[in-house]
Amino acid sequence: MKQSSFLAVAIMLIAIATSHAQVDPPGLNPGDQFRYVFVTSTERDALSTSIADYNAFVNAAASNNANLAGINFNVIGSTETVDAIDNTGTNAAGDDVPIYMLDGTLVATGNADLWDGDLITGINLDENLNTVTGRVWTGSFTDGTDINDFELGSGNLARYGSSGDQFGSWVFEAVGASGLSENFYGLSDTLTVAVPEPATASLLLLSSVGLIGFRRRRNV
Repeated sequence: MKQSSFLAVAIMLIAIATSHAQVDPPGLNPGDQFRYVFVTSTERDALSTSIADYNAFVNAAASNNANLAGINFNVIGSTETVDAIDNTGTNAAGDDVPIYMLDGTLVATGNADLWDGDLITGINLDENLNTVTGRVWTGSFTDGTDINDFELGSGNLARYGSSGDQFGSWVFEAVGASGLSENFYGLSDTLTVAVPEPATASLLLLSSVGLIGFRRRRNV
């Protein structure tokens, strides 16, 4: 095989072996678990009483990024019948794992940290890693519940947070007219950093050895 052809094939094999839809945060090891959070680039009102409508909305936004294919997201939002803390599985019974924005920035170390009124970093990136600033419908209080009125779909007014804010106002800053179109937060199910399959690891090793041999022959 010609040297140029061998190099092209080796590069192609490495690309195939290492490609997968999910892009993991840096610094994690195979088997580590985490969640992703983002602000939707799209907007809608807060009039629906169904949490399923808002879950579908954030998943539709996530579909704009091919790297998020196959990942389920739930809205960080509360209706009169479902609290955000339960809808996202960030209650005491949920998986207690770190939460990251899509660029790998750590937002919270776990469930308690998400709802303690002091995020590590405010959530301000959309599904395509563009900065979003402004109101975000949540219908929630700072602890992830729907305390009192102003849930999503509960009437003419609903609670909103402010994207990028670090403290409790990220989820509850004030109330606004429910008919206005604003952004929403989407939080993924628990994800796991993939462990390379033996066949993939062998393919990478063989390709690397081939490349080393190719370089040595060139230097002879």
